Amino acid sequence: MKSTSLGRLVLAASTVLLVGVAGWLELRSQPATAGGNAPKPLRLFLEAEDFQPVEGDWQAKDFGTNYYASTLAISFLSRGRYLGAPEQGDVARAVRDIEIPRAGTFEVWARYEQPYDYAVEFDLSIEQDGKVVFQRGYGRKENPKLWPFRQGFKPQVLWDWGPSDNIVWEGRGAKVELKPGKARFVLTKGPQKDPQSARRNVDVIVLTDDFDGIERQIKQASYLPLDGWLTQAGDVFFRVTNAEGSGAIGVRVGPCTEHSPYWVHVRDWPGQWWIGKTSGPALKPEEFLPPGETSPLVEVGQFFDTLNAFQWRVSVVGPDGKPLVNRKVRLGFYDAQQKPMREDVFTTDPAGQVVFFLDGDLRRTRRIRTVDEDLEALLKTVTAFPPKGKRPEKYLIYGIMGASAGVTPGSRTAELVQSLELALGSNTLPFIQLPEKNGYIDVRHVATKDLRAYCEKLKADGKAERLKVVSLGDEIHIGGAAKSPDDDPAFREFLKGRNLNPADLGLKSLDEARIELQDKSSRLYYWSHLFSFEKALDEYKERTQILEEVFGKHVTVGANYSPHPYYWPKEGQWVRAFKRRAMTLPWGEDYVWQVPEASPQIIGYLLTAFRCGAADHDLPIHWYVMPHHPGTTPDNFRRAYYTAIGHGAKQINFFCATPLSVAYTENYVVSEATEMWKAIHDVVQETGQFEHVAFDAKTRRGDCAILISFAQDLWDTDPAYNHERKCLYLALRQSGYTVDFISEEDIQKGELKRRRIRSLFIVGNHLERATAQVIKEWVKGGGALGGYAGGGFFDEHNQPMDILNEVYGISGQKVERHVKVIMTKHELPRLKPLDRIMTEIQGVRRDCDALAFKQTFTVKDAIVEGKYRDGSPAVLRKEYGEGVAMLFGSFVCSAYIRQAIPLRPVDRSTVPEGFNHFLPTDYDGELADLVTAPAGWGSCRYDVVTNNPLVETVVMDGPNGVAVAVINWTPKPQELTLTVQYVPNQFSKVTSIQKGPLGSIRRGIVVDFKLTVDVADMVLIEK
Repeated sequence: MKSTSLGRLVLAASTVLLVGVAGWLELRSQPATAGGNAPKPLRLFLEAEDFQPVEGDWQAKDFGTNYYASTLAISFLSRGRYLGAPEQGDVARAVRDIEIPRAGTFEVWARYEQPYDYAVEFDLSIEQDGKVVFQRGYGRKENPKLWPFRQGFKPQVLWDWGPSDNIVWEGRGAKVELKPGKARFVLTKGPQKDPQSARRNVDVIVLTDDFDGIERQIKQASYLPLDGWLTQAGDVFFRVTNAEGSGAIGVRVGPCTEHSPYWVHVRDWPGQWWIGKTSGPALKPEEFLPPGETSPLVEVGQFFDTLNAFQWRVSVVGPDGKPLVNRKVRLGFYDAQQKPMREDVFTTDPAGQVVFFLDGDLRRTRRIRTVDEDLEALLKTVTAFPPKGKRPEKYLIYGIMGASAGVTPGSRTAELVQSLELALGSNTLPFIQLPEKNGYIDVRHVATKDLRAYCEKLKADGKAERLKVVSLGDEIHIGGAAKSPDDDPAFREFLKGRNLNPADLGLKSLDEARIELQDKSSRLYYWSHLFSFEKALDEYKERTQILEEVFGKHVTVGANYSPHPYYWPKEGQWVRAFKRRAMTLPWGEDYVWQVPEASPQIIGYLLTAFRCGAADHDLPIHWYVMPHHPGTTPDNFRRAYYTAIGHGAKQINFFCATPLSVAYTENYVVSEATEMWKAIHDVVQETGQFEHVAFDAKTRRGDCAILISFAQDLWDTDPAYNHERKCLYLALRQSGYTVDFISEEDIQKGELKRRRIRSLFIVGNHLERATAQVIKEWVKGGGALGGYAGGGFFDEHNQPMDILNEVYGISGQKVERHVKVIMTKHELPRLKPLDRIMTEIQGVRRDCDALAFKQTFTVKDAIVEGKYRDGSPAVLRKEYGEGVAMLFGSFVCSAYIRQAIPLRPVDRSTVPEGFNHFLPTDYDGELADLVTAPAGWGSCRYDVVTNNPLVETVVMDGPNGVAVAVINWTPKPQELTLTVQYVPNQFSKVTSIQKGPLGSIRRGIVVDFKLTVDVADMVLIEK
């Protein structure tokens, strides 16, 4: 009966599935050709981890220890394992013996990891009858590989976001003639001659003559072609027993929910499948399964992914097609030898389903569990965590169990989801019903003309009382909205409102002005783009005003910004939008573990830009702190969390602290990541301990500021300048300075004086003439100015500008741009120095490489503090009036950061040893003094004096005390001596959230204490 049942499935699915006992050989025969006489194509899959090492250091390893192990994009391994070997080492061999079912010409494909510009050489040979009939080298740099995202066949591909999606297939043209019978596959690796060699991580070997199937994959797959072939066909069989006597049932199954990461692969699996007395794409009423009867054994592995764990829904219905709720049904899972993996009685949920959460390699794990069972195990783990504090009341915590999919109201699953939210400390809707007005809705789908009515209906329906956050979109980029001639009249009024001189724009009258968005030589180009952007902000502002008028101004309105791939905050979107109140909730995300940034410390850079825009209206900041696992590490998650809090975030969103068993997208934390779940639990409860001081406090503003400029963003569209600016930010923070951004608008309004800015840094070469004039007078009055491979020598029209020449002490300059894109952990270690800069300032010699850009000067009366190799000026200083200006002729801040960044393959690993989690520490403190010298000349203050510059401190001042976020940017615990300055007299008691009360000494306006910081902490100074 079993073989007959299986044969029925084979005919219906047009697929032959054979599984060999030894080594789990997987052999698949695809549908026959139209003529019906041609042999059916074969796909034979050999998991590399199933090869037997017989010599050397090949080793089967688990997903997560490899280069690309994440929850998203091209970072999944078939069946969660691979065969790995080191970068170098002696010859190693691993073998696999299989049975070739028939003669034919086949191609031999390998799926493996290919770090960009690295060799990962390994050989594959096939032996039959004692002879080598195939031998080929894979993983050579120059070999064409099949790349994802429709890149086709290329030796190497460098992605815009960094080389962290580098899993490839190789094998086009790798043909072999084989005859029926035994064959031995041999994987061999040896020493690599290439100086840039990476670990050999091999995932799958495929032998196939399905050449049409390959072409279909290449043409149709938008992610990685051939990945759609990776299923568990032949591994799992399934049958149903009607366990109750109250009527016949039919069971409907279908493909699993893919999490690798979306439904993006070109699959061969069929659609829905029905199981009753028989099985097939449909059931007749008389074929439904009567009480007490058992279905045929049905192969269901063809519905299952191998690239990740997944949900699989089993729907139970009656002959009338209606779901059977709370119905008991016996379900059995069997392996290829029809041995039981699990057989139990299950009860359907309110949707008439039993939802399983299954592994990507069931033939190995044999773990059959339901979603509820996974959640129950996780809840047991979470509730056993020792308490760390209490649920916060002021800081809003979003995203715990966020984006949970398929949770039927009233089900056991819904109950478990809510219990997990509570156990982890959530205090926001949708699942948790607490008194705070902390609900969240998204209205991006509602047109502006319909928005008011939509909101009024929500209010009338009683769905607005708890509302706190309204989203206008996700990962948005605000673009220009102007069109000529429709917007020309408004453009003219815009120009008049800025009191622009018509002659400066090449016009006789502003009434002649027309929008010009294309001709960069036009004097109207800059102002047209600024007007166009402002018009786009007006459209957002209209929506925000409607929402505030209906719901009240306590409701915050924002849209998530995605800063990657370059972590580049643009002035218009990150600052101007909030100065205009186009939105009232600065909102961004921290996917820093998937791009080649120096470290998660750069999150503070983005939040500093947000604070610049939010300050005028005292707006809160909403920040995604991503605990994704696989992906980030618990320690870096904790660092990111405390960085966000310290730099001003009042709403934290974990998007999404959701177990994979109820996740829909690529945003999740696997249930087995116990340390990550503990980190989530702990930081939330810790927040409840410090929020009475920190929530009402504001991040202390700095007296050194970095210019953020619309003109710079418009004219310098390549991200190189932003890289230097990021490195400057890190150098200033590591030197102990408190840093802010300042916009050109702020400068023109007199904010340099009002905020008592002592040092201003210009990274880039464009700014408005009006800004340059204010800066000139500010330096003359005592300010300290720093310029880096630029410094403000072009105006808003991209025309040379000499306003600052006198300040810098030059009569001319020229910048050579050699690099457009720098990603810290990728391009930066590979940059070839353009020159060498040698300096001697106040008797101290500091040298560094000239990187990326090279600026040369015609010196008038500046002091030459540094020279290039040929003796020409490279670093200048000029005392101007009461102030001072310095000009650096290259990317010296990038050179400072580069010292600490080794040359390694960029990865997206999950283990702390991964390069994406590497925390650079090998810095030159004297070089830091050089690149931040304008802050020293400006006598910028130190808010915290510390003995360790790699432990960041962020001071927040509030009515209830001073909160100091302490983030350790080294991989080891640090012993600190800290002096916090400018502490009001009424505050003196010092408490660490991690260590408890600390002994302290008050000396006037300062408080001294010692602290051991493991990863991150919050120190409270209060009454």
